[in-house]
Amino acid sequence: MGVLIGIDHGGSTTTAVVVSSDGLLLGRASVSTERHTPHPGWVEHSPESFVDGSLAAASRALSSAGLQWSDVAAFGIANQGETSIAWDEATGRPVGPALSWQDKRTSNRCAELRDRGLSSTVERISGLSIDPYFAATKYSWLSKSSDEARASRVRGTLRVGGTDSFLIRCLTGGVHATDPSTVSRTALMDLDSATWSSELAGLFDVPRSALPEIRPTVGDFGEIAHEDVPVSRLPITASIVDTNASQFLHELWSPTVVKATLGTGAFIETSAGNSPVRPSNGLAPFIGWRIGDDLRYVLEGSVYDVGAAVDWAVDIGLAESAATTSDLAASVDDTAGVILVPAFSGLAAPHWDSEARATICGLSLKANKAHLARALLEGIGLAITEAILLLADTAGHDDPEVAVDGGPSRNKFLMQLLADLLGYPVRAVQEPDITGFGAACLAGLGKGIFTQADLANLRPDSITYSPMTNTAFREDKRRLWRDAVDWVRKEERFRD
Repeated sequence: MGVLIGIDHGGSTTTAVVVSSDGLLLGRASVSTERHTPHPGWVEHSPESFVDGSLAAASRALSSAGLQWSDVAAFGIANQGETSIAWDEATGRPVGPALSWQDKRTSNRCAELRDRGLSSTVERISGLSIDPYFAATKYSWLSKSSDEARASRVRGTLRVGGTDSFLIRCLTGGVHATDPSTVSRTALMDLDSATWSSELAGLFDVPRSALPEIRPTVGDFGEIAHEDVPVSRLPITASIVDTNASQFLHELWSPTVVKATLGTGAFIETSAGNSPVRPSNGLAPFIGWRIGDDLRYVLEGSVYDVGAAVDWAVDIGLAESAATTSDLAASVDDTAGVILVPAFSGLAAPHWDSEARATICGLSLKANKAHLARALLEGIGLAITEAILLLADTAGHDDPEVAVDGGPSRNKFLMQLLADLLGYPVRAVQEPDITGFGAACLAGLGKGIFTQADLANLRPDSITYSPMTNTAFREDKRRLWRDAVDWVRKEERFRD
């Protein structure tokens, strides 16, 4: 039958996994994706890095499995969601940088739109707030960011999309497509009909002709015809947002799960069924996927800085490495009264405050590096806890099953800390590349190699962490966290 390749466009790496027709992970490889920060709040990548990185990682993953491109049956993509790219269709060349989901350069534009009273229109149609996190203002900015972009827009050859759309275009030589999960993160989709909204495209000043065709998550995204892939007619049969790739598998394993995918940030989701919802508590409603006639919705809470916050701690010399951050934190029993709100890139759902900044509260002469390291990890854990509890309450899960995946899920200290803060067991998936695995599994569905029943039996190993704290401890930690977040949001003088 051949093997399957799953690509995961992460925040700092592009990873490829090779999965067999019986669901075994045979090989994997990762390639670093450089991030550039030319100005405060600006985060960008080279668009070509997603293409070059995908092909290089796939080739290396195949080599690690002792396989070749001729052994591949299908190709699946898990993309970065809100990360946005613009290019000229005639040349295929980018007309600007890839704007990361972390990028905040359109904050002022979002504020202008909110000041014009347009928030209710955007929320009514898309279910989302006006925020620089979503792709709409990124697309608009890119369409006018350079002479080449403006010329492409005038000619009608401008194209915009996520990392999936650009990769698909480059691999196939012309297909301009994406899936509903990606479109739902643009703030340009009619959430009820799962189609592009011409009204929102006009409101955000995004040319309707530049937007990709919406195709089912599992389906036909063209065939690869690229000089670095020495085979012909290799189909791309799945494309999905990265966090939804793992959510799809988790829902097969447990339909009521609240799942957190940890990496550069944390993206926490639970199923919203087959009908769109528009919660008023700050949670974001997205489409999870479309497979055939089955359109699934999810609710999401998010934390912008998880791995990024730990990287900051290493960069400033607080710890020698990400691993030693946990060792350092575990060397003390408490934070010495320190509370750290890790809002380095702002506060995401449910707060939606892109201008908030990371803050350390309660610092005294007693505090040392170990206390700060513990405060950092507690801050990450409390932010994730806030989102999980809100999702569980909104979805009506009185006793939620909590699952965590991504690289940090193998960090025993962080997982035990999360269970202690939640008061619920936490099931930590031990497969670090579950997102790429999900993309490969979805590609296998599209190729007819797997059924959903097959995938329900491919549950990876996990470790369950049970809470070891009492209710008073958890409530005190959560109260102090809420107070710190409220203070951060009110403290205007520290903002740009």
